[in-house]
Amino acid sequence: MQLIKHWAATLDDYAIDLAWSPDGTQLAAVSAAGPVSLFDAKDGAVRHALPGHEDGANCLAWHPAGESLATGGQDGLVKLWDTRTGQHVVSAETGGAWVEHLGWRPLENSPPPPSHISGEAAPSPHTSWLAAAAGRQLLALRADGSVLHTFKPAPKSISAVAWHPQGGCVAVSYFGGVCLWDADDFVPQKEFPYNNGIQALVWSPDAR
Repeated sequence: MQLIKHWAATLDDYAIDLAWSPDGTQLAAVSAAGPVSLFDAKDGAVRHALPGHEDGANCLAWHPAGESLATGGQDGLVKLWDTRTGQHVVSAETGGAWVEHLGWRPLENSPPPPSHISGEAAPSPHTSWLAAAAGRQLLALRADGSVLHTFKPAPKSISAVAWHPQGGCVAVSYFGGVCLWDADDFVPQKEFPYNNGIQALVWSPDAR
């Protein structure tokens, strides 16, 4: 099989994170130096060039509605951007040196996993909030950048954050295990000990 190149783009430094917009029309790319580029998915044209973070950037995450983008930097800030205008909306302090992982809670109209059985109680309605990890600290941030909740610090630095497909809980990993936090009550649902480091987390499509 031969791959066909549709387009190519150049950043000012190596790409440290990539993410497609929810509707698939844009690709956000953040460079290690800090700037963020929003590319048109069809031809690679730059729709918006965001200044990002002066001290360098680490991660980004699209809001499920697609109208805003969150970025995390080595300045300890989470920045929210309007993806329609390319304007900076707000910055949120995390209290950490670096913001290393971001993830928006899936919206309430996200489709249930294939395993959902007819007649079972449907997931309760909810709004999206942003999980932001900086060192051992996990924060829940509202769409306006305000702090919704500060979680109990993890035993070690957080290495990954992954939302349950229906948004009921968020998985957080660190050296020594994984913790599932309830997205509404902010209490730990379950912990999985693991006597080693964990580099990445991903849920199966059926969330089992």
